[in-house]
Amino acid sequence: MYCNNCGNKIKEGEKFCSQCGSKVNDGNSIGEEKKIEKGNPNITNTGDNSKLGQISKIIGIIAIVLAVVINLLALPIAIVGFILGIIHENKTHEKTLGIVLNAIAFPIAAITSVIWFTIFFEPSNPVVGVWDCKGFLDSNYTVTMQLKKDKSFVWSKYGDMNNNYVNGTYTSSKLDKTNYSGEYSYYSVILDGDEYVIDGIVQDEEYGSRYEMGVGLASTGAYGNSVLYNLDTGNMYYCTLRQ
Repeated sequence: MYCNNCGNKIKEGEKFCSQCGSKVNDGNSIGEEKKIEKGNPNITNTGDNSKLGQISKIIGIIAIVLAVVINLLALPIAIVGFILGIIHENKTHEKTLGIVLNAIAFPIAAITSVIWFTIFFEPSNPVVGVWDCKGFLDSNYTVTMQLKKDKSFVWSKYGDMNNNYVNGTYTSSKLDKTNYSGEYSYYSVILDGDEYVIDGIVQDEEYGSRYEMGVGLASTGAYGNSVLYNLDTGNMYYCTLRQ
């Protein structure tokens, strides 16, 4: 007979295993035909490994639920469940649904993360902010465009807010277009100046400019960047949102 706990061979009449000390008469001994090979983890730990499969499935179910509700928390939980499922299969050579469930949680969490991020972090009017811009053809030509929530704006050249600037109001509307990668949304921005100053001298002429502005979406890596195109002059600028 052999010890059911450690696999050690038990002599006839022994009441305790000489290897691990377990009692023989407590159902510890098994016959030759059910011999447990000592040191074979695939057999001796079958019960424990089977539990890993059950735990992996439970975690998978939890991860899928969290992927919809609290998606960021779902990712580390799904990773743990996936690893436990792999360990289970390696030890028992039995398939477990836990691996599938936890694998499903990954894309669900990724998709819902983008949705939630867009809902909570995408500004209602993404053109609003202070934009520092450089000319595409001449990087030394810099302008600062501040578009405020109250629809007022300040436009200045070379960062000179005292001597070269325009104050006024603006209107913006979303255009039905995007770039090829889908990272930018486009807006029409029209500036209507009330005060136009060049080199410290207030100008009598009216100021007005029309722009198309491609703004990086908050849900993409392009957030904080924009491309500004002046429809009247053809000038183009690359802009970054001042933090």
